[in-house]
Amino acid sequence: MEVYSWRLIKAPSGELHLGTLRDPKRGRAVVRLTSALAAFDMAARAVTTASGRRYLLMGPPESRSLECMAIRNGAAQLGLAAGIDISAQLWAQMHEASGGGEGNSRG
Repeated sequence: MEVYSWRLIKAPSGELHLGTLRDPKRGRAVVRLTSALAAFDMAARAVTTASGRRYLLMGPPESRSLECMAIRNGAAQLGLAAGIDISAQLWAQMHEASGGGEGNSRG
């Protein structure tokens, strides 16, 4: 599944979860939180959940304030209020592993 609007949340337990915002341009965005992440393909900019679903990160972590707040609030409502956002660290590692190519920009 291709993901354009995302943030990576580290739970107090140490598990990592991907928070996504789907259909933000349709006026009715939906926040989703994945099950724990089990695998990372840094060069392909992909993550796989413990349940086997694969997400392709099509660009850098969400940076728009309202969208970031929506993802964080959604994660909090789904039990990760004490989670830490580590999106920048993951993206830097992926960027380096993929040869530093540019991801899709947000406009």
